Amino acid sequence: MKKLTMLVFGLMLIATLVNAAEFAAIGGTGDVVTSDLNTRAAVSITQNVDPNVMVDATSVSCGVAGSHTAENFYLRRFFLADYSIASHIDVESIDLGIEQADGAPTIDISLHSIATGDAFTFANLTLIATVDVLVDVIDAGTFINVPIAGRVEIGNDLVVIVHSADGEPLLQNFRPGVNDSGVTYDSYIAAETCGITAPTAMSDIGFPESQMVMTVNGNADETTAAEASNFSVVKSLY
Repeated sequence: MKKLTMLVFGLMLIATLVNAAEFAAIGGTGDVVTSDLNTRAAVSITQNVDPNVMVDATSVSCGVAGSHTAENFYLRRFFLADYSIASHIDVESIDLGIEQADGAPTIDISLHSIATGDAFTFANLTLIATVDVLVDVIDAGTFINVPIAGRVEIGNDLVVIVHSADGEPLLQNFRPGVNDSGVTYDSYIAAETCGITAPTAMSDIGFPESQMVMTVNGNADETTAAEASNFSVVKSLY
């Protein structure tokens, strides 16, 4: 009876080890899903030296003075390598300053990826997520937090676009909050009505002091390339 018990226990142990081996090899291609082992950390990234201050009446937009703003795209391109992000970033929300929001315009905020090194053109952007946001005059002079989720892998840059539609039909005005406290990179604008059809740095159109204030919040992957490689070797043993 004792021998039979030991035999059953041995078979159960073998079955457990087989199941563990199968679990370790999930994926079947030898690829490593590093997020299972990563040390995830909350991050907030910005290109503004002081992302908590806005300067009134300095936001630049294309439009008709005293009437409405035209269709405008306000953009920031974040280089993930600048923030020591090893594998990817999972965006959770955007903090955005609002200077003007007359007529309760609806803006849309979108996340895009672009291969690092690619020219900053709309054609090179890949849409990840977008959300509509109703802003009102009471939001002027404040910061809003906009929940939006999307992942950008290392080897790509994150582009955040704030888009406001042509305000002429309802005489709406929208301008994002800006400051002149310094930036690591320019913010960008595009507005076909004013002849700017591609993302163009604010400094290149003569407004270096009009830098959109924005912070991206999320979680970053801190696993190093060496750690991912070591796990790949261990996994291949199963």
